[in-house]
Amino acid sequence: MIEKIKLRNRLAKKCAQKISHVASKIDKEDNLEDDHELISDLRWIDTSTKILENSNFIIVKNSTITLFIFLLSFIVISILALVKKTNISISLQTTCNSVTLDLSEELRLSENIVSNNVIAKNLSAIISPELDINFVNNRNDFDLEIKADKVYLEKLNFEKDGTIILTSKSGNVEFMFLNNRLEGEISMLGDSYASIIGLKDKLIKKSFNIPEYIKIISDNIVKNVTQLRLRNPEKFNLDNLKIRNLNFLQPINSTDKNNLFTSTITHGNIIVYDTPLNISIQQNEYIDLELKEIKSLEIKYENGLSVFFEGKVKKLSVGHRGFEKNMKPSLLKYLYHNHSLVLFWSGLIFIMSALGGIKSLLLKL
Repeated sequence: MIEKIKLRNRLAKKCAQKISHVASKIDKEDNLEDDHELISDLRWIDTSTKILENSNFIIVKNSTITLFIFLLSFIVISILALVKKTNISISLQTTCNSVTLDLSEELRLSENIVSNNVIAKNLSAIISPELDINFVNNRNDFDLEIKADKVYLEKLNFEKDGTIILTSKSGNVEFMFLNNRLEGEISMLGDSYASIIGLKDKLIKKSFNIPEYIKIISDNIVKNVTQLRLRNPEKFNLDNLKIRNLNFLQPINSTDKNNLFTSTITHGNIIVYDTPLNISIQQNEYIDLELKEIKSLEIKYENGLSVFFEGKVKKLSVGHRGFEKNMKPSLLKYLYHNHSLVLFWSGLIFIMSALGGIKSLLLKL
């Protein structure tokens, strides 16, 4: 492009010199019909003038097409840089004091949870034929406490669409069950103590050489939330959890009408796949997730709660209250770092080459 402009400028300069020479000759001479040099110069000037006029059009057209391609590329890159990817794949590992789960499928324990003291509050039924216990009502009035050498939470079925709040504090673990029906089975072994408080009270003190079972039920149809508290439990895992929502929040004050929450996270990190993002989560920072697809979800207890999540999310924000930052990558960053999209980049190069070919073809028209 620059060389063409230089060539045109040299031609224009030479043409101006020729015109000046011819004008001087015409002014001085009278008999010009037989001046072959003059006629040749006039023809040269005519041809050069046409070339210069045509070159102006080509330069303008060339500049317009180049500018159009530049602006189009700028617009596309700007859109890719500003628009966030809709769904992203992440892995999340965090330790926390509390986690809330909204179930999409029924919860069932995959292993026993072992403790030496279990307290269950707001039950609608406590049943054990062997121990002559058959307390049933529909008001969730019963509380149960069991102490023994070993207390096993063997079965725990909580129906889908319910909410579980799992909390760890001072070596104790508490389950809170909301919005649906709960059934469980607790067994005790060795020197045991069981106390039932409600419309009827019952106290059992006995030593069991084989596990003795008590069934608990909560229809959860009244105001009180069903609680299940385990003191000093052994380590356990909750896996294959199917949920709709996951959060790490707890009320700042349960009586606060503004319903303010604080983060329960102590630390953790998030890896955003197909990008270089590895996000470190500090104590009391907030994580705002909107789940799209769950590949795996596991909760572990061993002197505290740990949550491991892998899947796709539609929303990912991290930070202290009021300073949360959207951590979803832009389409440009995602495309740049996604090595599986080599075909995309090859196609993009091909398209740019094709545009260059179209440009050259237009210039020849």
